[in-house]
Amino acid sequence: MFDLHLRMKPVKPDLLHIHIPLQFRWLFATLAILTAWVAISTGIWSPVAIGVLVLALLGLIYDERWIFDRVTGEVHYRIGFLFIGRHLVLAMRDIDHFEFRVVHQKGRELCQTVLWTTGLEPFLVESQPAAYRTLLLHEAELLAEFCGRPLSQP
Repeated sequence: MFDLHLRMKPVKPDLLHIHIPLQFRWLFATLAILTAWVAISTGIWSPVAIGVLVLALLGLIYDERWIFDRVTGEVHYRIGFLFIGRHLVLAMRDIDHFEFRVVHQKGRELCQTVLWTTGLEPFLVESQPAAYRTLLLHEAELLAEFCGRPLSQP
């Protein structure tokens, strides 16, 4: 299975991005180009080639990102495809705390970083298999420190 781990990147001292890695985009761009090249050079547009091309193009335009901006005091979350998707804006002052937790879903152990608002509304920032536990915990600690909020762990 293809596990996508979002990358944490401090852009400026007061700006932190958590986003899809560039390698993800390169992978799907390469797949789209190779599929189109093979189909065009052979002249065979099979349903499989068309399906792979469509999936590669969807993977290429998929976006998921969190932007934490201390200057504006806002947190932006975006998920979707190019212009079609969900965009959420939260005030940083509405963040109560972050939680790092381990859950069991469908026989798998997952580590999760969750943002909790003062209204006790949870937002899942990241969820990865247990193999990423150390990395995800470190990133959760950095995120909580960046936002000046506590990190709870069970």
